[in-house]
Amino acid sequence: MTSSLFLKSRLVEVKVTEADFQQTIPLQVDGAWLDAMGLREHEQVVLESLESGRQATAYVMAAPPRSRTLALGASLACLGQIGDRLSISAYQWVNDQDRVPQPKVIAVEPG
Repeated sequence: MTSSLFLKSRLVEVKVTEADFQQTIPLQVDGAWLDAMGLREHEQVVLESLESGRQATAYVMAAPPRSRTLALGASLACLGQIGDRLSISAYQWVNDQDRVPQPKVIAVEPG
């Protein structure tokens, strides 16, 4: 049985609220956004800076729901500064005989 990797969900154009090299948690994201994306803590995601085009892979931790938090810590802090726009993507393996699910795309309202 073979499988392929497909987009599961994507959070687009969310602004960095914190960037701190001293923070030990690499990535914290508003818990409500994680729920909307269908993600759990410690799940792997790919971040993409819409300012520089740089990408990084990390695991995600939940910030308080509805806090609008996108905090970059440790080595991820070099990916963006406060106010920079990032997109976050998650992927899932799908067996070739299974139906490919429609990805969830969540656009964050400016606020």
